[in-house]
This record gives sequence, C-alpha cells and structure tokens, in this order.
Amino acid sequence: ARAANVKIDVLPIRYRYQREVMMDRLVAPATGRLGENVNLRVILSATKPASGKLDLTVNGRPLDLDPDGPETGVAVTLKEGSNAIPIPISLPAAGAQKFEAFFTPDDNSDDTLTQNNRQNAVTFVSGQGKVLIISPTEEESIDFVRAMAAARIETEVRLPAEAPKDNVEISVYDAVILINVPAYEFSQAQQEMFRAYVHDMSGGLIM
Repeated sequence: ARAANVKIDVLPIRYRYQREVMMDRLVAPATGRLGENVNLRVILSATKPASGKLDLTVNGRPLDLDPDGPETGVAVTLKEGSNAIPIPISLPAAGAQKFEAFFTPDDNSDDTLTQNNRQNAVTFVSGQGKVLIISPTEEESIDFVRAMAAARIETEVRLPAEAPKDNVEISVYDAVILINVPAYEFSQAQQEMFRAYVHDMSGGLIM
C-alpha cells in the first residue's frame, strides 16, 4: 500500500468480556477403524469458573454421553483458563464421520457470546480389515481362504490380471497374499506399487 501511495486508516476496536466461555477446538483422530475406541478432546476456555452441558453429535445425530441420565449431554465444570475434556467413543460407521460438539452454560451470565460455543472435526473411518488374495485359480487359494474364514478375517480373491493398478486401489487392504504368482504376471508399475504399499503405507505382503 505504501508503494502505491494508498492511505490506510486504522481504527482499533477494543472490547472485553468479563465472563465468557469459548470452545477453542474439537480434537479427533484423522483416521480410524470401524468399531475402534478413540478419545475425542474438547478444549474449552473460560474467563471465569463456569458450569454447563456438553453435547456431541455424529453426522448430525446426538451421541448419548450420559447413558445413566435422561439427557444425551454431559455436565461439565470449567475452571478459569483452558479446560481439556476427553470424550471416549466407539467409531460407529465407516466413511467420513463428522463430529460436532457444543457447550450450553447453566447460567447465561457466565457466557456472553454463544456463537463461539461449538466446533467440529472429521475422522475418516475404514471398514473391517480385509485381505486380498491373488492366485492363478480359485482352487489354489481355497484352503487359505478357509483358514482366513476360520480366523474371522475377510478375504477377497482375484486373478493376477485383476490385481490393483495403483496405490489408491490397494490401500483398502490390510495385507496382500500372493499364492503361486510369478513376478512377470505384474507390470513394473505394479511391482513398484507393491513396494510402496509395504514401505510407505505399512501394508502386509506375503508370498
């Protein structure tokens, strides 16, 4: 602005709230697995000690934080300063799960602004673990599939020609089993994909 000779006038607006509760953030894991138990954390700041109710929704549906009480929210008591409140939950479904937390004060005089009383976060939840089996024929893998079923591990069987072609396609599996499949069944790009799957994505590869 100075280089262009543009004049800027600054008018500072000073204000102060004596009693205010603000939700700084809702902390959730970036990823998780279906049914996994995780801890969300709600960070609330209070200028003075206050009390109220904390509610949480998952994809717009209320989550019961107080199973023994008549309401879904849980009572919280805040000290002056920052307050970290853990919320243990079980990830309810696969896909993107949007969490929204909001605080309602018991006494409205403890909280001047209500617009800053909510925050949201998203966790991407993968489904149950799955193993990809690649074999020249289904007959060659049938015993292995039965063993996996006995261990309650979900499997998917593909022919070498149907093997994943990129990292996105292979990332949905926890492990890949190659049964009697020679290397020349895969392109150089696919072999590099397997290397990256193990080295960069922590996938399992058994031959």
